[in-house]
Amino acid sequence: MTTVQLILNLSLNIIGSLIGVVVAVWYSKREIRAFRIVDKKELRRKLIKAFRFNVDRLKQMEGQLTSPQQIIPDYRLDTESVAHILFHGRDLFDDESWFDRFNWQRFQLVHINAKVDFLNDFTNLSGISLDFISSQGGVGQQRYDNLVGHLKISQKNISELILDYEKVV
Repeated sequence: MTTVQLILNLSLNIIGSLIGVVVAVWYSKREIRAFRIVDKKELRRKLIKAFRFNVDRLKQMEGQLTSPQQIIPDYRLDTESVAHILFHGRDLFDDESWFDRFNWQRFQLVHINAKVDFLNDFTNLSGISLDFISSQGGVGQQRYDNLVGHLKISQKNISELILDYEKVV
């Protein structure tokens, strides 16, 4: 084999290897892009499902608090699932403002949990019923009214956010 043939074979091997690398990189990028699309869809599905679950609990809480018996809910909203989905999938949001809007509603759910906890602690530790608090007015009544208002506002805001998000994606 002559030197020219050796150089030619070596050149063809190098070119073949480079083409192989280019094809492998292109294929890998294509697969990663496809995986991210699937991952984004799954994030959206789980996020919407978690927020819808909480909207149902908000309606349930409102019904219990405004019923004639005025029952204080003894359960918490599921903020942990929402937080996990949001923070685990944060980089999957194309627009950071969507993350911010969902995170703000997550924070509202946490705040509602704190308000429900306060009313439960207040009535359980004092032995005072919610009916008595309602009839007496004062701070207890303010907290009750604030919680009921917050439940209504959060139901509306979260439902609108879900609708807006579903239109965009």
